[in-house]
Amino acid sequence: MEQTKFIDELTLGIPVDHLQEAISWYQHYLGCELIQPLYGYADMRLGKNQKILLFIPDDGVFFAGPSYKENPHYLLRLLVNDIEEFHRFLTSSGVEAGEIVGEEGAALGRSFIFSDPYRNRLLAWTGFHCDPSKDLLKDL
Repeated sequence: MEQTKFIDELTLGIPVDHLQEAISWYQHYLGCELIQPLYGYADMRLGKNQKILLFIPDDGVFFAGPSYKENPHYLLRLLVNDIEEFHRFLTSSGVEAGEIVGEEGAALGRSFIFSDPYRNRLLAWTGFHCDPSKDLLKDL
């Protein structure tokens, strides 16, 4: 399969204990702009095509993994332009990738987890499919 440009944006996910405090810190010290608040998550714009995703890790956060507390890690989230084709490209090349989750047009988008050769987890994501001007579970 021919290699195509699939990635439009990179997001670094950073686990935090207190979301509102972390949002304030990243706004004040790094100049980040809060884009999309969700319960337990905050998307922060750092620069063009660069974001930081602040999140509170727990067993329910699927991209953190079931053993997060024993093996904490950051998350690299890649905004992709064609999730099905990217998934096919990876799996046909022998890359370990999970199933695509989420419904077409779902507010939180569709995604799948895959790993690099060193077992680092990455998340391919289609992006939000909702009106960002409306607060989604803004109870940070």
